[in-house]
Order: sequence, then structure tokens, then C-alpha cells
Amino acid sequence: MKTLHPESRKIVFWNGLLILSILYNCVVIPFQFFTKFVLIPTSIAFLFDLVSDLIFILDIYLRFNTGYVVRGQFIDDRRQIRQRYLQSWFWRHLLSSVPIDFLIRLFFPSQQALMLLLRLPRLLRLPDGFLIFKTWEHDVDFNPLLVRMTRLFTIIFIVEHWTACLWLGIEQSTDIEVRKEMFEQYLLSLYWSVTTLTTVGYGDISALEDGRPTSILKLGFTIVVMMLGVSMYAYVIGNVASLISNLNASLSRFREKLDRVQTYMRERDIPRSIQRRVMDYYQYMWEYNKGTSTGGDDLVDLPEGLQAQIALHLHRGLVESVPIFQDASPAFIEQIIVRLKPEVYPPSHYVIREGEIGNEMYFVKSGQLEAFSEETGQVYSVMKDGAFFGEIALLNEVRRTASVKTLTYCELFVLEREDFEQEMEDYPDFARHVQSVAESRQS
Repeated sequence: MKTLHPESRKIVFWNGLLILSILYNCVVIPFQFFTKFVLIPTSIAFLFDLVSDLIFILDIYLRFNTGYVVRGQFIDDRRQIRQRYLQSWFWRHLLSSVPIDFLIRLFFPSQQALMLLLRLPRLLRLPDGFLIFKTWEHDVDFNPLLVRMTRLFTIIFIVEHWTACLWLGIEQSTDIEVRKEMFEQYLLSLYWSVTTLTTVGYGDISALEDGRPTSILKLGFTIVVMMLGVSMYAYVIGNVASLISNLNASLSRFREKLDRVQTYMRERDIPRSIQRRVMDYYQYMWEYNKGTSTGGDDLVDLPEGLQAQIALHLHRGLVESVPIFQDASPAFIEQIIVRLKPEVYPPSHYVIREGEIGNEMYFVKSGQLEAFSEETGQVYSVMKDGAFFGEIALLNEVRRTASVKTLTYCELFVLEREDFEQEMEDYPDFARHVQSVAESRQS
């Protein structure tokens, strides 16, 4: 089987089936477990359970054959895919997919309680559903606002439904006589769950005697749910809301910008391949800097010495990995790092082109780039973290001898000619060292 891309239409369709299977189990299993009531006729329920379990099992197989994207590079190596999956979600998926309950259903059909208990691990798949919603939120084929609203209402419904099922189970266990039809009892339980958790009714149950819980167990559970509802609203509205408005202001701006960009491209019929590249770039930029300035503009008010110390702390790994800096004095390193300008490039982007006049020198903080000849297509080298290039044309004022193109998302630091020459004047010994390195690489 060919390795699938995680953003392919096949995977999007499969994730839709997975969402339906997860929602089916999240609705049916808690209801049947707490009420011991068969919500769906046995033959149909068996078919639905079988289909949902087959989807879960096939999903494990697909995950072993679905690549993943790192820094814009599609990883399709099966060994890496297998290792990554085994170290993350495989065991949870396996536990939630083992169909032991079908053996109980076939050989011990009277053990209804055991069968329902063995189906509870299916609920471990619920986090996968939220991860799918998160993936869809950044997909150009979906409206992000609609996806976020659907996810929010799904969470609310599941919490309310599970609480109602638990309340209904308590009522079934405490009331010997069943006074109403099961569906009516469920609606009353759902009404109680919604009003209590939303702090509208605070545990009021109009269908019960005197509007109050009729047993100690119900009363205790009501108190717990009321405290949960009050605590949730007090914490979320009183603290988290203000925290989000302050700490996640950049996230709100990012989402607004993303929505505007998506609308702009959709209204102008930009090709989907370009739309996807644009959205991937913005998403990577968010993960890279979380909405803060990549150039450190927020620190311009600090004294130059403090700026140098912060920059040195942030980019210490770069300084230690680049050979050209090894013989430099600490003072020079501080000065040169302050002048470095960070840039982020998407995959398949030309950083420099063969034959153009060079005015910059580049240092690779992360990512992979390829140096090659435009004329012959020969690949000279693949540069990774800690590499540097562009110093020959920068020092000797000659044209670029090769083109450099990104293979993945790359975080580079750029040193302009003007800044470089100014620092070389202050450190002539190091300038001669750089010149000798450039000459050796040129020859």
C-alpha cells in the first residue's frame, strides 16, 4: 500500500467516518451502560457496533501507512512512521479496538453487564475526534469558524449527555417502579443536566416529587454536579476568560488574520495548492513565534548590552555549531549576533540564485537546504542546522556560484554586508580569519 498524505482527500473522508464512529460510541455506550436499556434493536445494534469497531481497527492499519509532515517536509519512511505511532497513540488505540465484547455476546449472551463494561474502552477514542477537529480547523477545504462552533457544541453535548446518562442510571437504581417511558426519563434527565451544569436551574427537577431529588444518592450527585457547574462558571468566566483575553490576544489576532487570508484567497479563486502552501506557512509561523515579532522588535527599548545577552542566550546553539565563530572573541560574538536578522522560509523557496550579486551571508538555525547548480542540476551539498553559506560573494563581491533552495521550513539568520563590514573594521584579526575560510571554500 502506498503511503498516504495526512492532508489527502482519502484521509479527510476517513476522518469523517472516524468522527461518526466516535460520536456513535460516545452516545450509545454511556446510555446503555448506566441504564441497562437497549437503545437500538439488538440486530441493528450488533451491526452498528461491528461497523464502528471495524473502522477503529482499520484506522490502526491506516495510521501505519499514513505519513506526517515535519517543518513542511512529508515523511513517508515506513520505519519512521511506525516508530512515531508506536511511541504515541498506538497502545490507546489498540486497547479501544480489541473486540472482546463480541466474544461475550456470541458465547455468553446473558452476560449483558459484562459486555457493556468491555465496550467502555471505546470511549478512549474521544481525544482523536478533537484532534481531527483541530486538523480541519486549518484545512483550506473547511470553514474554520464552522469547525470551531461544531467542536464547541460537540463538547457541550457530550458532557450534558454523559451527565444525563449518569443521573438516569442513578434514578433507575433507586426507583424500583419505572414511572415513565425510558425516552421521557432521558429527556427529563437531560433537562436536569443542562439546567444544572449551565447554572440555570441549580438542580431543580420539576418531574420529581416536590422538585427535589428523592434519594440520598440523587441528592449527593446533584450537589456534586451543582458544585461542578458553579466552579466551572466561576473559574472560566472569572479567571480563564480574562486570562485568555490577555495571554491569547495574539492567538485571536492570528485567527482573524487567518480567516481574512482564507476569505481573500477563496473569493479570488486562488488555486487550492497555493492556498494550502499559504495556510501551512502561516500555521508554521504561529508555531514558530506564537505571534511575537521574529526580529525581537519588542526588545528595542532595552540597553544594547541586555539585547546582546538575550540574543546570545537564544542563539547559543547556533554560535557553538558554526565553525566560523569558534575563534572569535566573546565581544565580537555579542556584536555580530545582535546584527543577525531572523528569516523563515517555506519549502522549495530560493534563498539565493546562481549568478546574482550577493549582499548577505546566511546561518542555518534549523531546517534543510540544498546547494546546487542551475545549469547542470548537480547537487553540491545539503545543509542542516549550524551550516552557513553566502560568505564568498559577501566578502569578495563576486556573483553567487550556486543556488540554494529550501527543502523544509527553514529558520535562517541573515547578516547584511553593511553590518558585516562594520564589524570587520573593529575586529581585523577575525576579518582575516573569515577571509581565509572564504578563500579555502572558493578553491
